Formats: sequence, structure tokens, C-alpha cells
Amino acid sequence: TATILAGIEANPNLIRILPRNPPIDLTNQPSIADVTVALLRDCSADLISNVRGNVGDARFKVAAENALALLPGNTPRAAFLDVAFAVPGLDLRLLARAFEEARFRAARGSKFDHCYTTYKLPKKAGGNRTITIPSFWLRKLQKDLYRLLLLPIPPNSSVHGFVSERSVLTNAAPHVNQKVVVNCDISNCFPSIKRSLVVTALRRDFADRLSTHSIRWLADVCCYKDALPVGAPTSP
Repeated sequence: TATILAGIEANPNLIRILPRNPPIDLTNQPSIADVTVALLRDCSADLISNVRGNVGDARFKVAAENALALLPGNTPRAAFLDVAFAVPGLDLRLLARAFEEARFRAARGSKFDHCYTTYKLPKKAGGNRTITIPSFWLRKLQKDLYRLLLLPIPPNSSVHGFVSERSVLTNAAPHVNQKVVVNCDISNCFPSIKRSLVVTALRRDFADRLSTHSIRWLADVCCYKDALPVGAPTSP
């Protein structure tokens, strides 16, 4: 495996023929080089889960970093390994399905549009609100991404919606007894937040953990018709 890695470093195109090589035994204390080559050949959910269990998180981290350094950064395989490595605890089978379901030739922010259904919900003030619901597996993946990746980010002190232990009461409290209070609403709030803004926000918070390609791919996972959908767990 050390010879294989040396050859790949000299000629990255050799990655394309790695699956033709004999299988590597990953059950009997595999070396970091063994794991690196295995990840270059196959970034499947099963392989990553098994390898992580056999070699431990520390050695897996080194092997994953080595593999990412050799893989072209704009490929689905690199993005899969990048996200799997950067978000511990993520259901890798759901992540793998997302890469299978994504329509990579679709417009940015619309690669998962076929995985949503929409319906109209009457508003109290009149009219209808369009609710966009992701399919079961995509919703579960979005919930995991929200819980493991987005929720740990401390919210701005001015934000009270969708934040634990904050409510309309905590939002109103600072304004009690003020002479003037202005109440306004953003029309079509989530759909007005375009994918480009989602990419900017993700890059701001995760540029040190994820590649640019992976950040753009995560933005696609969170968007419908190039914007945040009303009904996805990641939108708040």
C-alpha cells in the first residue's frame, strides 16, 4: 500500500484504477496506509463504519486526511469523505443515499427538488403558505445535520425563534416600557434566503472543517428551488 500511495502522489490519475487491485484486509490491525488506500478505492458508508471501528478515531482521522489530500477536491467521493469525517455521528447510509439521489446536472440549489412534496397551509391573516416537505430519508439527514453540525453554533443574542429556552416572551422582554416598539415581518422569510447566502453562512462557520466543494454540496442538501424551503429541519 505504501507503493500504491507513492504512485498516486506522483500520478493522481491512478486513483481511477484502484478498484482493480486485490482487496485489502482491514480486519487485522490495518496500517494507516492500508486504510488510506481503502478510502481512496471505496468511500462507502459500510466501509467507513467498519474501518472506524477497527482502527479507532485517531488513526482513521489521519487516514481520512491523507485520502482527502490525494482526492480531487471537487468530486462527490471527496465531498462524501470530507463530510463523513467532519461530522462525527452522522448516519453515513443517509449521507451515501444523498449522493446517490442528487441530480448533479441540475441547477445549483435544486439538486434535490425531486425529493420534496408541497402543499398549501391557510394563514390566520388570510391567504396560503406553501409548505415544502422533504422525503423521509432526506428529512432524517437534515435533522442529523441540524443536530450535529448547525445546532452547536451559538446563536446571535438577538435571535429568539427556533432557539431552546427562548420564546416570544424573551423576545418581547427587552422592549417592555419602551416609548416606541416596531413590529415587522419578513415576507416569505425562508424562500427569500437564497443558496448563495446559505453557502456564505456555512463558509463563515465551517471553512476550517470542510472544503469549498463540500460546503456547496451541503447548501444543496438544505435548499429547494435555490432557497431555503418552509418545512425542512435545516431551514431555521
